[in-house]
Amino acid sequence: MGHARDRPRTGRPPVQEDVKLNVLLELQENPHLPTRQVAANNGIVQSSVLKYLKLYKWHPYKVVLVQQLNEDDPDRRLQFCETMLQRLIDDDGFLRNIIFSDEATFYLDGTVNRQNCRYWSPENPHWKMETRSQFPQKVNVWAGLVANRILGPFFIEGALTGEKYFEFLRDVLVPALAVLYPNDVDPDLPNNTIWYQQDGAPPHFAVIVRNYLNQIFANRWIGRRGTIEWP
Repeated sequence: MGHARDRPRTGRPPVQEDVKLNVLLELQENPHLPTRQVAANNGIVQSSVLKYLKLYKWHPYKVVLVQQLNEDDPDRRLQFCETMLQRLIDDDGFLRNIIFSDEATFYLDGTVNRQNCRYWSPENPHWKMETRSQFPQKVNVWAGLVANRILGPFFIEGALTGEKYFEFLRDVLVPALAVLYPNDVDPDLPNNTIWYQQDGAPPHFAVIVRNYLNQIFANRWIGRRGTIEWP
């Protein structure tokens, strides 16, 4: 005669909920702990840890690399913010007159993303692709933004030195600004409403550059040792 009793279940018994909880608590206390170590600590396999994390919508986030701060950097940045806020209180159109600028360096021999390169073969073909040389060619690109206008890009070949940056300002940028922002008193210079901003890169801090900015943008430039100190 038959009966209604359940047949013996086969396979691995379900993991207790407290194991899942322990996994989450362990990573909450130390979010940098490798999942392999978490698995060993809880007597389970690594794939189970990954499954639980996915179940509870935990994700592995990559570190974001930022510039190292010096001890006085927070104070200088706070002072910069307070100065800019006061300028905006005095003149709500202040930001529209600032040329915000920066440069980027591009290598002309290109780079290769190996994740996008595949060679299907039953044997290793030892596939090689030439990339950067020992002495790569490069070009520096300057661009600026003022109000709703983009300035540039302008190209500066070779290593960006203080002398090269000064020559760029004198021979390229300032003549262009004199056309865009005419000066009734001196047609070779931009008018005296325009400010210039640059960051603290070494070429920007060269004496020849600072002296030139003091001459062209008298009391109207932002940077290291500028009218407004760049943080």
